[in-house]
Formats: sequence, structure tokens, C-alpha cells
Amino acid sequence: NPKDYWYLKQSETETIEGVDDAGELDQLLSAMLKLGLRQTEIQDVFKTLGGVLELGNISFDVKSNSTEEDSSQVANSEVLAKAAGLLAMDVESLEWLLTKRRIGRHSVVIIGRTVAEATNARDGLSKMLYANLFLWLIQRINMEVCC
Repeated sequence: NPKDYWYLKQSETETIEGVDDAGELDQLLSAMLKLGLRQTEIQDVFKTLGGVLELGNISFDVKSNSTEEDSSQVANSEVLAKAAGLLAMDVESLEWLLTKRRIGRHSVVIIGRTVAEATNARDGLSKMLYANLFLWLIQRINMEVCC
């Protein structure tokens, strides 16, 4: 359901009049197979899209620290685990990527991200994954069409 995903419910449109979603999905799957995508590649496309949607549902709380600036922590670990699973990442790595950052090249310092920074990191990661998936699909289409 589109209302279940932060990124999808931003449009406030659940359905488009005259569009048969199930029929459109069947056409998409058929086109992917005709273009030579293997079943595992098609599954990976949908896992990546699902992972991006789950990423958008990750929320953050303020983590109070007594010895340093306040930072962030994931508020809904079950969503984090679902996103990590779909993206074939371990949960700890994804959480670190979203809530912490490195500063420096030679002497590296790890600091926690604020809630706003963690939200921006989440959205940036989602955009990067979606853009790279799109580019990969375009390359696969071009390979099949040209050669």
C-alpha cells in the first residue's frame, strides 16, 4: 500500500484513474524478460526498490551523550533490519552509515550525525541507490538493443 511508505505518500496519490497496476506490472516483467534480464536480476531490481522504500521509513531519535554533542540513533530498528536485508547489507553497517560520519584523512575522527543529518544521509543514500539502479537498467537496455 503506498500509504505505508514515506517516499510514496508524499505525492498524496494512491491510484491513477484508468491505470491497472497489476496489468502494468505484468507488462513490466514481460519487458524485462524480453530484454534479457535474468530472473535473479529482476529479483534484485525489486529488492533494491523495496530497500529504497524501506530506507525512507527509517526514522531517528536524538541520542543524548554526556561527553560529546547529541547525535542520532535509529528509532525503528525493525525497519532498519528490513531495509538492510533487502539491500544485502548487515544492519550494523547500514546504521553506522546513516548515523555516523568520518572527518579527516590522516587522523580520522568519527562523530555522530544529528537527526537532521541522519535524515539527509538516509535520503541521499536512497537517491544514490535509485539513480544507480536506473543507470544500470539503461545500460542493460542499451546492451540488448544495440548488440
